[in-house]
Amino acid sequence: MNYTLSTKSRNLLDVNKESERIITGMLIMLWLFGIAISTHYDTWKLGLGMGTFNLAIYIITQRVFPTRLITRMVGASVMALYMIQFLAQLHGLYEMHFWFFIMPMFLIVYKDWLVYIPFALIIVIHHVSIFILVRQGQDEYLQYFINMDELTNMTFAYHMGLAVLGEITAAWMSYRLQEQTQSRYENAAKLQTQLDEMNDLALNVQKVASRITSNDAYADQSINDAMMALGKDFNNIIDNIMVETQQVVDKAGKEGNLSSRMLVDNKVGVWSQLASSINEMLDAVAEPIVQINQVAANLSNGRLTDHITIEAKGEIKELFDNLNTALSNLRGLLGEVSLGIEQIGGATGEMMASSGEMELSTNEIADAIGRVSSGAQHQLQDIENTSSIIEEVLTSAKQMEEDVDNINQVAEDGARSSDEGIQIVTTVVNDITSIEESAGKTLTSINSLSKRSQEIAQILNVINEITSQTNLLALNAAIEAAQAGENGRGFAVVAGEIKKLAESAKSSTSMIEQIVQDVQSDIKQTSTVIQEMNKKVISGVESTRKTHEILAVISDESKRTLEYSNNVKSITEVQTQRITKVFQSIESVLLISEQAATSAEQVASSANELFGGMKEFNRNSAAINSLASELQNSMKEFTL
Repeated sequence: MNYTLSTKSRNLLDVNKESERIITGMLIMLWLFGIAISTHYDTWKLGLGMGTFNLAIYIITQRVFPTRLITRMVGASVMALYMIQFLAQLHGLYEMHFWFFIMPMFLIVYKDWLVYIPFALIIVIHHVSIFILVRQGQDEYLQYFINMDELTNMTFAYHMGLAVLGEITAAWMSYRLQEQTQSRYENAAKLQTQLDEMNDLALNVQKVASRITSNDAYADQSINDAMMALGKDFNNIIDNIMVETQQVVDKAGKEGNLSSRMLVDNKVGVWSQLASSINEMLDAVAEPIVQINQVAANLSNGRLTDHITIEAKGEIKELFDNLNTALSNLRGLLGEVSLGIEQIGGATGEMMASSGEMELSTNEIADAIGRVSSGAQHQLQDIENTSSIIEEVLTSAKQMEEDVDNINQVAEDGARSSDEGIQIVTTVVNDITSIEESAGKTLTSINSLSKRSQEIAQILNVINEITSQTNLLALNAAIEAAQAGENGRGFAVVAGEIKKLAESAKSSTSMIEQIVQDVQSDIKQTSTVIQEMNKKVISGVESTRKTHEILAVISDESKRTLEYSNNVKSITEVQTQRITKVFQSIESVLLISEQAATSAEQVASSANELFGGMKEFNRNSAAINSLASELQNSMKEFTL
């Protein structure tokens, strides 16, 4: 048997080693495929990063746990992760179809349905997570699920159904293939064991034949041939006997057919005795088992009076004695249990009656304490509400006190500012009055200057007339000098000089006249400006006077406001002090009420727990009573 197990383990170990070698090759191909995708879609972080990480996980696991189930499960998980990687690289849900191509590889390589568990879990988690994301409104994940504008429950169920159906089919086929493989290994191991035994027997026969032939060195060769033929016939007989024996033992041992026996009529001699011995051995084994089965059947029907009466020896007799002793002990135990059940039934009846009365009393106490606790809670709530209101009033009073202080400060500042404003306005009125007087004087000077410029213009007109007369006289003198001839030449020169002086005077007079005209124009404009300024100064004086009057009124009102503010401030301080004392008193009452409510609540909680405990005790008593009744009814089914 050890040889069979070692052979099976060795064969499975060889298959697992070959499986891991093929899995490693497949994962390397998937890794290279991811790198190839990266060159086209520029997804190196996924292709080289995630792909290398996945491959490294499997290789490390394979080195640490060689030929173990965990290595094959990690390989399945890594393959599923590669499908998710390809999904991210190719922007589409290709792994739902891709695993159909991987499934035959699983069937051929793994021969183990357990490796589908991580693979199926990863696919299910992936589908469900994307479905939830799309349902939450993240439509960008829709392209990873299906090429449709909308994801419906039917579409999701269809895709998940395909995935689950494929996984179940693959797992079932792999499981069946695993069973067949293990069965073949077991049959091959058994056959190898039988062949080894036959070979040992044939070797022994050959040794015997060799000893016989070695006694007569000169025996005829025909004797050797006859012995070889005898050995072959002997081997055939042994083979037939072993096959028949194996069949009978398999039917009796594996199939449970204890009526199976070897044929004795077609055998003679030792073989007939061997077949009879095997049949007797089967009879010896089958008869006790049949009677034990009968006793067990009666035991299952509640009949404990039967015993095993077959005479036996050795360990079988010891087994029968132990079974009979166990049946006797079981009868005694059940009798004691029946008596105990009756006693428990009576006790539980009394317990139920007492617990019912205690439950009623406890309920009344719990109700009374509950009402007290409820009243205390309501009172505490009212006090807390009152405390909250007073606290709010106190806060408002303090805020009002601060506001009154601010108003008082503002009133003081306003009164002070009003006084300063009156002083400033008085100064402004005086300044504007001075400006008004200066403007009047300036206007008078401008008017006087205008008159002087007009007088200058009149003088210039006179000078122009004189210049014209002088020029005319010079012309006449020149004419007279020309008439006088040589004697009048000097007079002509003087007349020419006079003419030049007259022309120069006329030119200067024209320039002065132009300047005077410009001055008159400027004086006229200045006069207009000063007149306008004088009007505005007069208006400013009037406005300033009115402002002075208004500021005087404001100053009086500010002083009255300051007086009222001081009165309100005093009253507010007194109210705040009184409200503070009331709030302190309410806090003391609230603390006492909280302690009382807490105590009442604790008592009510204890009463409720006691009531709940009594109800639970009552239920347990009823359950025990019911169980005792059921046990009594069950004990009636036994025949002791």
